[in-house]
Amino acid sequence: MAEPPVPVDAASVRVAGSEGKGGRMVAWAGIAGVLVFFFGVLRVFQGGTASVAEWSWAAWNPLNHQEHAKFLLPIAGLLLWWHRARLSAARREPDDLGLVPLMAGIALYLLGVRAAQPRLALLALPLLLWGGTLFLWGRGVARVCRFPFALLVLLVPVGSYVQGTVSLQLLVTGACNLLAPLIGLQIEAAGTTIRSLDGAFHFEIAEGCSGIRSLMAMVTVTALYVHFAQPMVWRKGAVLAGSVLFALVGNIARIFSVLVVARIASPQWAAGLYHDYSDLVFFPVAVAAMAGFNKLLSPRDSTATSGAQVALAKDSGAGASRSERYDY
Repeated sequence: MAEPPVPVDAASVRVAGSEGKGGRMVAWAGIAGVLVFFFGVLRVFQGGTASVAEWSWAAWNPLNHQEHAKFLLPIAGLLLWWHRARLSAARREPDDLGLVPLMAGIALYLLGVRAAQPRLALLALPLLLWGGTLFLWGRGVARVCRFPFALLVLLVPVGSYVQGTVSLQLLVTGACNLLAPLIGLQIEAAGTTIRSLDGAFHFEIAEGCSGIRSLMAMVTVTALYVHFAQPMVWRKGAVLAGSVLFALVGNIARIFSVLVVARIASPQWAAGLYHDYSDLVFFPVAVAAMAGFNKLLSPRDSTATSGAQVALAKDSGAGASRSERYDY
């Protein structure tokens, strides 16, 4: 007598197909192949002459102030490799909820193609990666991959919208105008222009100096910093939101240092060689502001750590004097 067929659960099939190192490698290779085709090979933009990858590579240029985006994919890969032990130990239970971000990513990609907006198609990449991971391997693996995939949102070029950074430029020039008298420098700040009253120099604060270039670079650095340095989600968000402030502080220090060099050395040298390498002033100051703000948000962590160390030292001393035995 023939036995009735046993119903097969889709999740069980995915688990069976992805068990073991070989199965996982095959699944990853399949996902990578599909993404390479749709994002790297299929030319659907600029009249069928460019794929998403080709358009993005051309858009990550000095004019858009987003050259650092070329390193984001390798950085995401390094983050996954860094967390390889957590990925191996993560529990694999395929989750159908992964279909939600998967469908959203597909819809966003198709919308980008239909509207001839490669930015929308590029924005679909992290959704597709995270949704596919959640669907195939479950929440444990997806949780580990969440940040590396989210970092890919910064691949989207936004440098063409530099008009939104004029307010940052005005804040920088205004702050320099307030600081200049501290070194005996008489200047006048008008809009994004700074000039000395004696006519020795005349500087224009371009959008690249106090706008999108510094801000986008600082967002990337801050995102990487809080991923490793801050365990609490709300603190991560608060520090990340402070990227605008850190970029502003760093730019104020950088532009003010240019004024100092113009005052004590040469305006030509300040506007030339020194200006070209003045990022060496921006990043230390901006990173120090970021670390200080992070420290300000978590003072109890360091206090608790110090208190625990003191208590442990006291317990160790007491144990030695009473000849009592403790098992840890």
